[in-house]
Amino acid sequence: MKKLCIVILNWKGAQDTIDCLSSFHAQSMPEGLHLVVVDNASPDDSVERILSWTEGSGMPTDILDHNAQDDRLIEVAPPVWTDAPRLTLVRSNINSGFCVGNNLGARIGFEAGADYVLVLNNDTVVHQDFNAALQQALLGDEGRTLYSPQIAYASDPDTIWWFGGRFSRLLSPTYVAQGTPVHADDRSRPKTQWVSGCATLISREVYDQLGLYDPVFFIWCEEWDLSLRAGNAGVPMRVLPDTLVYHKVGKSLGITSPLTFFYAMRNMLILRRRYLPWFLRLPFNVVYLPHKLVQAFRLALRQRDPNYLLGYVDALTSTRTGGKWQRQG
Repeated sequence: MKKLCIVILNWKGAQDTIDCLSSFHAQSMPEGLHLVVVDNASPDDSVERILSWTEGSGMPTDILDHNAQDDRLIEVAPPVWTDAPRLTLVRSNINSGFCVGNNLGARIGFEAGADYVLVLNNDTVVHQDFNAALQQALLGDEGRTLYSPQIAYASDPDTIWWFGGRFSRLLSPTYVAQGTPVHADDRSRPKTQWVSGCATLISREVYDQLGLYDPVFFIWCEEWDLSLRAGNAGVPMRVLPDTLVYHKVGKSLGITSPLTFFYAMRNMLILRRRYLPWFLRLPFNVVYLPHKLVQAFRLALRQRDPNYLLGYVDALTSTRTGGKWQRQG
């Protein structure tokens, strides 16, 4: 049986995180699971609510404090794989972003002896047979492939949200089979050009080769960077159709929030600078930048929020430095 560490990042999303944890607590086969929740300095009562849930559920829980300034874990107690799920709750002292938070959780998992780490959005739940199906899928796996499960809409669980992805010539990501019926009892494991940041399964071998997410992105586009690095390194990427995740789409930042606009634009520019051939960058920018400017104006007028226009300007000026948007609270 594989040792699986599930990494869940929380920031002001206690109820979603509790829903996600509950879906693992209710697994038909819970053996081999360890859960790591990293709280990114939530300014609300997230930590207290999660701890209250663990007490009520009876899930054994270890608490670690993380000092992000010197990347130090305080009161480290190595996770123990048991017959029932166990939780490690990490309390970070600052919001270091999606990339750093998940990197921390993955590091804890692998240092504790995990064979695989599943980085999972907190706004998801998993099928009650998820662990059993994943253990079955990994029988005989050599640990040299990067995977993502099949992902359905939580609001429409019979409909696919993600079943693989492709890149256009200009590195625009597209979704395969989105909006079509869930592929039940599918064992095909189709290839994909990118894995989903909503649910990424990485083995110790691939982690040692590639690492996980580049902190320059903070949040958004990090899975496409990881996937392009994997492709360049010859690491295969595949879908695991028989493992099913349900995603509450768009809850992390808000589908049309200024934060979404800024990070999507800034990080897409970083991604193209890294991976797009030089002779395609100019025609891309000639089309992309005016399009984003018009979009910023429309959103600013519709939402009566000038932060969309500020996000456009800041996206252009921060592609070299990356990291957290300085206007973000």
